[in-house]
Amino acid sequence: MPKDSKMFTSVFNDVLGPIMRGPSSSHTAGSYHIALVVRDLLGGEPKKVNISFDTDGSYGSTYVQQGVDQAFTTGLMGWKQTDEIFTAALSTAKKRGVDIDFDVTGIQHADHPNYVIIEVEDQQGQQLKVEAKSTGGGTFKIIKVDDADVLLGGKTYETLLTIASEAKSTILKLVQNSFPQAVLRTSSHNGSKLCIQLSSTSMLFLDKLTKQSGIQKTRQAKP
Repeated sequence: MPKDSKMFTSVFNDVLGPIMRGPSSSHTAGSYHIALVVRDLLGGEPKKVNISFDTDGSYGSTYVQQGVDQAFTTGLMGWKQTDEIFTAALSTAKKRGVDIDFDVTGIQHADHPNYVIIEVEDQQGQQLKVEAKSTGGGTFKIIKVDDADVLLGGKTYETLLTIASEAKSTILKLVQNSFPQAVLRTSSHNGSKLCIQLSSTSMLFLDKLTKQSGIQKTRQAKP
């Protein structure tokens, strides 16, 4: 596991900003990219979505005017943000049977104006909860997945494993031996579980892990 792994700075994405739809990189591009990752983590198209913004944040007061609602919807549906469908994303998603609701409420632990909590459910009833913040220039940080502390920024392939705490030593050894090239971090998950995050430059194939007892859930997302 390389401890000195560094991400290269992109002049276009990190300095000038990405190709995006306006009017605001943090409100549109950042929101869109958060939603794309959420879709990946869910494993496909959602059936129900609830998106919550903080009452005192920027999202809460501007999400309609700035097109934040369209950006999140476009990403969750897997459409390109430059497509003409962007301006009709909400109505188009509704026609496809996808229910997307927006809520402005008090989020006491929100530490950024563009803080968002996204709760999604897929066609089979599987649920996912994500907490994130859009940090400007199209960049973002996903900091919680299903209440486990993580750090996803959309620059690497991500694999999240939820495991039983008692299987920690066995699974960690297997993961480190199977994916020595990946950057690994762990966090507690509801006390009795552990979340293992693997960041890598290519998608990891989990064939060796899917049959391993102790692994309760796997999620993956691409950059």
